[in-house]
Amino acid sequence: MVVAGTKDAVLMVESEAKELTEDQMLGAVLYAHQEMQTVINAINELVARQASPVGIGRRRSRRRIGGSGRSAASARW
Repeated sequence: MVVAGTKDAVLMVESEAKELTEDQMLGAVLYAHQEMQTVINAINELVARQASPVGIGRRRSRRRIGGSGRSAASARW
């Protein structure tokens, strides 16, 4: 069984069960959602410790390629 979800909800369940009752499957899904809270809380703690938001950092140089670099790129593509 694979269960994916968020802090508040189960988003996806993948399973194959031929001999389980609906109550057993529902219990398994609820148990999985309860257990995933540990991972979700750990992720939230790591995010809180992050010094800056992901994606914000040094800008890359936007220098133009000139000379032999431009020739090599043009020849290749």
